[in-house]
Amino acid sequence: MNQIIYRTFLIIFILFIFQTKSFSQSANAVYDGGVVKMNNKDYAGAIKDFTKVIGISPYYYDAYLDRGRCQYILGKKDEALADYNKAIEKNPKYYQAFFERGNYYADVKNDKSALADYSQAITIKRKYIDPYFKRAALYERAQKNDLAIADYSKIIELKPDVAEYYFSRAAIYLKIKKQEEAFNDYTKSIDLKPDYAQAFYQRGLMLYNVSRWKDAISDFSKAIELKLQHEDIYFKRADALFNSSSYDAAILDYSLVVITYKTKNADVFINRGVCYNNAAKYDLAIKDFTKAISMKPVDEKPYIYRAIAYGKLNKITTAESDYSKAIVMNPKNAYAYEQRGTMYFEQKKYQLSLNDLNIAIKIKPSADAYFIRGACKDALKDNEGACEDLNSAAKLGHKEAQKLSQKICVAMPTNIPSSNVKNK
Repeated sequence: MNQIIYRTFLIIFILFIFQTKSFSQSANAVYDGGVVKMNNKDYAGAIKDFTKVIGISPYYYDAYLDRGRCQYILGKKDEALADYNKAIEKNPKYYQAFFERGNYYADVKNDKSALADYSQAITIKRKYIDPYFKRAALYERAQKNDLAIADYSKIIELKPDVAEYYFSRAAIYLKIKKQEEAFNDYTKSIDLKPDYAQAFYQRGLMLYNVSRWKDAISDFSKAIELKLQHEDIYFKRADALFNSSSYDAAILDYSLVVITYKTKNADVFINRGVCYNNAAKYDLAIKDFTKAISMKPVDEKPYIYRAIAYGKLNKITTAESDYSKAIVMNPKNAYAYEQRGTMYFEQKKYQLSLNDLNIAIKIKPSADAYFIRGACKDALKDNEGACEDLNSAAKLGHKEAQKLSQKICVAMPTNIPSSNVKNK
């Protein structure tokens, strides 16, 4: 009797094992078919297969996760969330499911829950890079920049050869004004990926902002060579060329911005006009300043620069009108008074020149203003006043002031320090 019971039990057990194995093989086959469909973007077909798998084997947590992914792609977010929850319920250590659910929460702006899920995924699998990356983005969005940097640093520790990770960390360093760290990260990203145009552009911007014109030009040029071409990069390179006194090259870039990008940036016309002024192309300069005024009528700068061009063309009345408009707009613009005073001096209208230069120096003393006022006083036979002003100009580094003072001043000190000052 016992033998009969034992044999019956053994047969039932074998049949159970065989059936279970058969069900498992069937579920695996259907699941694999669903994965193929999912990879081929047949999401609806994949969902049917994953649902069939779950019917065969309700604890098949991979099927819940992948069905949730397909639901999410098709915009069925509630269904996706339910599947992610089920996957986690079936396997509480399923870090991919925590990651996917974190993506869902981040998408619906539930950052607190998203952070919790990303952190749980990281806790389960410390070397899983994706949740670090996503969590860093949420920390950055919440202005928790130190935490974002910590996550990027961990990512870089895990995978130190990916240029984009250094690039992303550099952007956050910039936000918290850690310039050296940002610069080093941009440089590292370029070292790892020599054709990283965006990194050249961003590093170029950093160099531009600290007036390292030559290096900025080099980075902008490399980015452009790598096909990163837009209005700002050409404008910034033009501006760097302008500040390097490479006026012809600057004009080419400013012109490209005007013609190719149909710019609405008045500064492009102002700066190109200044280049034309420096190249003694006053008619072209006037056209650019006039265009800038039409775009930005409340800015006094294009009036001042246009007045300079009119003065060089000996259109004194028109120049006076532009200077007056600029001064009305900004009565504290020392440069406007200085330039009008210089024009009057060139016209030998010494008293008018003195009046303007007195105001300019009172607002903001400059080497040029002292020099012209000194020359003006010399023309009016005010030797003492001329020497005093030339002395002041020389101390500010004006070389011509030193030369003139040696000609007209008695007992002029010979040990006045000098320096190379670029006069705009």
